[in-house]
Amino acid sequence: MNLLLAGCDLALNPMDGGSGSNLKLLSYLAAGLPVVSTPVGSRGIDAEAAGVHSVGLELFAQTIEEILSHPEYDRSFTGRAYVEEHCDWRSIGRQFTSRSIEHFAG
Repeated sequence: MNLLLAGCDLALNPMDGGSGSNLKLLSYLAAGLPVVSTPVGSRGIDAEAAGVHSVGLELFAQTIEEILSHPEYDRSFTGRAYVEEHCDWRSIGRQFTSRSIEHFAG
């Protein structure tokens, strides 16, 4: 999958329903891809902090054109940094440990 994602210019996540976390979104971000998603598709993360272009389906085509026409969107290291800071297992472990200590200390 990493090889396939490395050949992509951007990732699309046009979800209009569903629940829970969206693991493919995290894969896209970890690969350093700029992402165009619906608000439903980017649920569970801070889309702005992760650099996700979260727009309604009616703005998808326009947003894709904008990203592809601006070379500064070539790779989104904001998304990769977000995933490393908030979503990898070490980060989740630190958050769990911190919350557990607060819970038992309080």
